[in-house]
Amino acid sequence: MLAENQTTTIVSFNIRYGTANDGGNKWDRRKELLIRTLQNLSADVVCLQEALQFQIDYVLSQMPMYQAITRGREASGDGEHSTILYNASIMTPRHHGTFWLSEEPETPGSVGWGASLPRICTWAHFFQWATGRAFYCFNTHMDHASSRARLESAHLLVDRIRGRQYRYDPVVLCGDLNATERTAPIMFLQDNLRDVLRESHGPNANLGSFHDFGRQTKPARYDYIFVVNGEKSDVLVRAAEVKDVHIGTFYPSDHHPLMARLQFKFFFPAG
Repeated sequence: MLAENQTTTIVSFNIRYGTANDGGNKWDRRKELLIRTLQNLSADVVCLQEALQFQIDYVLSQMPMYQAITRGREASGDGEHSTILYNASIMTPRHHGTFWLSEEPETPGSVGWGASLPRICTWAHFFQWATGRAFYCFNTHMDHASSRARLESAHLLVDRIRGRQYRYDPVVLCGDLNATERTAPIMFLQDNLRDVLRESHGPNANLGSFHDFGRQTKPARYDYIFVVNGEKSDVLVRAAEVKDVHIGTFYPSDHHPLMARLQFKFFFPAG
């Protein structure tokens, strides 16, 4: 029997690149708290931004239930990743890939629209064993310097989502978008996709996620989870939160993780 009422827990988390000169907040000091944070969130899919390969390897060594879909943003495959971790006991990727946020999205290492660095989106089309259904997950990290690059990247992401092969299936988009609400790229995305946290908490809720290791008393909202219904499917949001995780003044990252618990509803019989 298909578990039609099963929910899927998605986490989006910028974990701060591990070679940063962060003093008391350096990677080796906070990595164990980061693992405890992920363990407590117990997600089916974890989208990591700003992850370097040795950080990904560490997470996988501590959390062997996950497998990774990942690629560095540089042409060589090095550099920061927008990694998708998934629980391999409950789902498997049918298709996956990475494209660059640029005028040449299939060219590894390409830099678009005045961005400071190469920027990527990694995606996967997952099949869930219990439900017999599938969904897409996209994970990205937009440029921090160029407002034009962020807007053009938002357009590219929506184009890619609309152009997906299996349009019956819903989509989850996670990312650190380096843009606050009421800016052009976020307003464009909100016009075309469903902003899960804003939908859940209303127009006035404080959804700030970038806290700079606790130094920002009013965290900025840079991190988002969006969803898109499929042509014959719906996404029901059962919960969505910014998770403020810390021990005293000690944080696992300079961003808070986001969590969404989603239910995918399909309007055609199982094949």
